[in-house]
Parts: sequence; C-alpha cells; structure tokens
Amino acid sequence: MLQEPIKIVGTFLVLLSGCVGLQRQRIGQPTELRNQVTNPASGDVLAESKGWIYLRKKETESLTKLIPGRCPQWFPNGKRFYYFLDVGYDGWRSQLWSADADGEARLRMSVRDYFIQRSPAVSQQGRKLAWHYSTCSASNFVQDIRVLELDGTGQEKVVLRYPQGTKIESIAWIDNNLLSVTVEGQVKEVDTRGMGKEPIP
Repeated sequence: MLQEPIKIVGTFLVLLSGCVGLQRQRIGQPTELRNQVTNPASGDVLAESKGWIYLRKKETESLTKLIPGRCPQWFPNGKRFYYFLDVGYDGWRSQLWSADADGEARLRMSVRDYFIQRSPAVSQQGRKLAWHYSTCSASNFVQDIRVLELDGTGQEKVVLRYPQGTKIESIAWIDNNLLSVTVEGQVKEVDTRGMGKEPIP
C-alpha cells in the first residue's frame, strides 16, 4: 500500500528536478548570442543576449554574464571594451560606456544618446567608432554608416547612406580616417573627416 504513494512522490521529485535544471540552463546559458567580438590580445569573446553582455574565456570556454548592455567592442589593445547601455522608453537609444575586460571600472564615454544595432568597428587609435544602422526618412527606409568621434564631443555623423535593401556586408578601418565598406559586392572607401549628414533616428 505504501509503495504507490512513494513512487508518485519520487516521480514528482524527478520531474521537479528536471524543471529546475531546465530553468538553470535557460538563465545561465543563453541560447542566442549576438554581436560576438574577439579580443585581439587574449582571444576572449564578448557577446550580448537579451540586454546583457557575456564573456567567453578562450582557455576554459566558460561563459560569464558580465554587465547590462549590448553591442560590445574591444579597444584596439584588448584591455577594455566599449558597450552601449539602453536608455529611454523605445529601447533603441543608448549611452556609450566602456569597461575593463572583466566588466569592472565602468566609465560613461559621452553625454549623448545613440541609435545602434550592431557592434561598432573601432579605428586603429581607438578614437572613432563606425557602425551600420537601418533607419527611415520621411517614409523612405535607408541604411546608414555612422561614425562617432571619441574626442570629448561625442559627435555622431552619417558618412554613407544607401537605400533599404542594399546589402552592406562589412565595415573596416583602413586607417584612422578611412573606412572600407562592401555594398552589393562592391568595395567602397569612405573618408570620415568630412561633415557628414545629420543622423535620423
């Protein structure tokens, strides 16, 4: 008589244990990591998932949940990284911050807010950030290559604009002022020293 209740309780505990394990897996190991970038010095990888930045160590392959933020990118020397922290009601405007490789010593880099969807490319001297952003202008969807000057002003400008649907495959710095962008299979060089266009949210 007593064996049947014990079997039911044991089955319930096994199921409960499985649910807890599944919950831990979902919380501790994100299934989708975006904007993965590799440290040029250590080989460690930064990525984002659901508003948090994660670090994967090269030696151990362990994944650590670091700090809130998105679109991370390493400094050229790999000692710190840039990241964007969401502000406002729309979920797209972000502040530019930086942090040590372990997520500590956080520092806000600009007083302005920015619209960004992908991790930026950092110029060789670490003084400029460039990224691709899809936006709209008077009902026309467009794609921007935006550049942010890290000179204290936080000035953001559009250095290249193309119609929506154009496939922008890559952004890379040739030197501290010149960008290389591949648009529909064609490599274009863009000088970022001009005034550029005003960004449209």
